[in-house]
Amino acid sequence: MDGLIAELSNFVEAETPSDIGYDVCAAGIAAKTAAYRSACYEYLNGLANASNDDNCAILMDDSQTEERDMIHNVARLVVDLYHDLASG
Repeated sequence: MDGLIAELSNFVEAETPSDIGYDVCAAGIAAKTAAYRSACYEYLNGLANASNDDNCAILMDDSQTEERDMIHNVARLVVDLYHDLASG
């Protein structure tokens, strides 16, 4: 997480982006975070399945699904931001 925070901070310091440019970069960081979390849940889901703990496996699968949904939501947001950026 520290690296992602530094990435955003470095971008802001180096580029002084417009509000929408900042939003696009922040959305990219959010997408990365959700992808990392999804990968963690995928691993934890595998461990839960291997342990035959159905309740834990269901929880991990649900959590991974939430992260995948977040990735899709952020992607839609970024498309909207790109359209706003292009229009004005």
